[in-house]
Amino acid sequence: MIVTILVHKIISLFLILFAGFFLVRFKFMDVAQSRGISEISLFLITPCVLITAFQIEYSDSLRDGLILGLIAAILVHIGLIALTYLFSRLFHFRNVEIASIIYTNAGNLIIPLVVSILGPEWVIYTCSFMAVQTVLMWTHGRAIVKGETSFNFVKIFLNINMLSIFCGFALFLLDIKIWSPLKDAMDSLGIMIGPCAMLVAGMLIGKMQLKDIISFKRLPLVILMRLLFLPSLMLLLLLGLGYFASDVPNAHAVLLVTLLATVAPSASTIVQMAQVYDSEPQYASAINVANTLTCIITIPIFVMFYEMFATI
Repeated sequence: MIVTILVHKIISLFLILFAGFFLVRFKFMDVAQSRGISEISLFLITPCVLITAFQIEYSDSLRDGLILGLIAAILVHIGLIALTYLFSRLFHFRNVEIASIIYTNAGNLIIPLVVSILGPEWVIYTCSFMAVQTVLMWTHGRAIVKGETSFNFVKIFLNINMLSIFCGFALFLLDIKIWSPLKDAMDSLGIMIGPCAMLVAGMLIGKMQLKDIISFKRLPLVILMRLLFLPSLMLLLLLGLGYFASDVPNAHAVLLVTLLATVAPSASTIVQMAQVYDSEPQYASAINVANTLTCIITIPIFVMFYEMFATI
């Protein structure tokens, strides 16, 4: 049942992606106009989703679920980083490849999938993964792409995603409910997160030629690592964690949220970093595009296996 809903939602999102593709390819819009949509999504829609996710009643099961999600996110990121560096000795990954393999598009693509499969009340568990990834992406990930070792912790905690999580969590701890009309407005904006993300992705793909994508000979290897090989190992990790955390209420669903974030395509933020720091931005874009298109097949497969073995 969950796999059917997931496939339906992924197909609907990718139809929006193709709409963005055709808008640019047939010159109804210019790809530069996607920047405005991205800024609206980043600075308005995503914060609304993250803040309203915490507008639920406290319970022991919620606390335990958040802790489990945080532990799972930390273990997954440790695994992804360690394994990527291990295989880098064999395949000699370039910096942009390493960052693209480790960090996923857990926000824009996964939040709408979580809402569709489990319901909006489960978005809160994506915050555990996003908090861990945001800290690592803007320290380790940024250093990898830029080719340096220094970290700017101010930028990490002033990141809009982190600020939104802190704000939502503070309202949650203080049991402060958002004014009803404001919450309705924020909920309405939050519904747009998936369509906006896929529309922008489609517009970016629309400016690329197929020959530009296939010219990168190592692209299949990066896709294999990001969408198949490493997620398979992380699936085993999450299944094992679920076995030991079987007493935690809703552990199955919490770890499913973590799995969805883990098997997502490479993070679009890495593309932006590559552009800013002039670190093979075209290659980063090709990786992101290829991963985004391929995940329509791989995500349902991993969810199917998780549902199959997590219930044994």
